[in-house]
Amino acid sequence: MILNTKFPLLNGLGANPALPHEMARRLLRHPVGCRSVARSYAGIDAELRSLILESGELSALGELASSPRTPTAVRWRLAAHEDHGVRSACMLARRK
Repeated sequence: MILNTKFPLLNGLGANPALPHEMARRLLRHPVGCRSVARSYAGIDAELRSLILESGELSALGELASSPRTPTAVRWRLAAHEDHGVRSACMLARRK
């Protein structure tokens, strides 16, 4: 995991289990916040996953693909992604 040192607070916000859902939605507007929510937000749901998929932010898609909490249907969608890194993250997640 590579943490962004330019925006360290955004990394921590996504990992906060008490983060309100609306704040998580706002974090998705920033690439680092989007990756942080995809990686570790405990309240992630279908709506947030959909917004992450729509964002096209490759680092966030990779985090989502490698997360054990990602549903199989979303993982299949990510496995068909055009970016090799996102597809690889799907494969690596299965080995964990």
